[in-house]
Parts: sequence; structure tokens; C-alpha cells
Amino acid sequence: MNKDQLISKISTKTGMETSHAKAALDHILSLLSDHLSEKNTVIARGFGTLKPVFRKSRKFYNPTTKTVMEAPPKVAVSFKPSPSLIQRINRRR
Repeated sequence: MNKDQLISKISTKTGMETSHAKAALDHILSLLSDHLSEKNTVIARGFGTLKPVFRKSRKFYNPTTKTVMEAPPKVAVSFKPSPSLIQRINRRR
């Protein structure tokens, strides 16, 4: 499901106008991004946890140039689904 499809589903289920659903989703995504960029964890009960994970710098071999290079340290985001989400997914199989 992409963002437009999600907006359409929100609009249909809530009875909101599409423009209002888009604004609400954009605002929610902005809040999540801001919170994660401050290196904070986001917990949505019944859905899961978004958590910033710190990755150390590492060396890797570039086969094209045949040199050893270093990837800088970075922050990635990890998602851990809640047990209830996992149950819902497995029930649909």
C-alpha cells in the first residue's frame, strides 16, 4: 500500500474528505519523523515500536575499485511489530 492508497482508505473509513485525510496523515508522519530525528523511540500500542539504532562505522571491500573503504557511522530506524500485530498477520494466512 502506498501513501495515496492509505489516504484513500482513511478517507473511506472515517468519512473525511480526502484533502483532510491527506493533511492528517502528513501531520502524523511529520510528528513521527521529528520525534525519530531527535533519537527518540515511538511506541504505538497494538502496532509496534520504531526505534533509532546507532550503526558504527565499518570497513567494506569495493570490488569495482578493489579498495577497502569505510562506511561512516549512521542512525537507522528499526521496527519491531507488537505481538497483537503479529497475531493479526498470522491469522490471515
